Amino acid sequence: MAVYAIGDIHGCAREFEALLRHIAFNPQQDRLWLVGDLINRGPFPLEVIRLVRSMGDCVTVVMGNHELRALFGMAEATPPVNFLRHSAYLLEASDAQEIHGWIGTLPLIHHDETLGWSMVHAALSPLWSMHQAYSHARTLSHALIRPDTITPSMRYSLNILTKGRLCSRQGEFLWPGNHANVRGINPYRLPEEDASTPYHAWFEHRSWQAGERVIFGHWAMAGLIYRPPHCFGLDSGCVYGGKLTAMRLDDPAWPLFQVDCPTYIQLSGDG
Repeated sequence: MAVYAIGDIHGCAREFEALLRHIAFNPQQDRLWLVGDLINRGPFPLEVIRLVRSMGDCVTVVMGNHELRALFGMAEATPPVNFLRHSAYLLEASDAQEIHGWIGTLPLIHHDETLGWSMVHAALSPLWSMHQAYSHARTLSHALIRPDTITPSMRYSLNILTKGRLCSRQGEFLWPGNHANVRGINPYRLPEEDASTPYHAWFEHRSWQAGERVIFGHWAMAGLIYRPPHCFGLDSGCVYGGKLTAMRLDDPAWPLFQVDCPTYIQLSGDG
């Protein structure tokens, strides 16, 4: 049995299918981990969702920020403008109710004790141990059933898991809306190594313990992040004309497999 993790697909159904052929994925015996953000941006998001759902238990998906937006937006009597701009097609789908229910089942973190791997869409706080991260994720997953129960501190943790990139050693995350006073720092990019800023990639501030290995996505501007033995970012910007990347988790060499992608949209600050 082979276990593969694949980065952000963002509606790139043809590239996803090509990558599955490239790795000779067999749903009868192999397993697939997807880092979230299956939808939006690319041309065939409904095809991606339907294909993934049709594959059944051989696929594990964690919730990305685009799935989170869809979960909230599809439940609103009057959906927010931002949701409609990106995801109105979800409301028009013939299987909209089933898709919404499926999105609500997605975990925020997946961990496989036997393999020794964890997967999150975006980030972990440097203040959390892995066990604390799992605990936060479970609490938030239960709270998403009743969004009115989500407190501000829970919302902050939810943002870290689904949107986090840069943070300080003290666990203060740099969000796109609050970086105006941080000179020279783009919240979507990795800072230069000699940049005099307390904000760096979340994984650089973590005190990694032996055996901890995390797969994540959400960072197209940073590209493929390969930092053995602890962290591996697989968002290689497929929808922006980059590549769609898979990594084999059960192989000690952690080999990478990629397919090229055409440019569907331009990479911008919304990445």
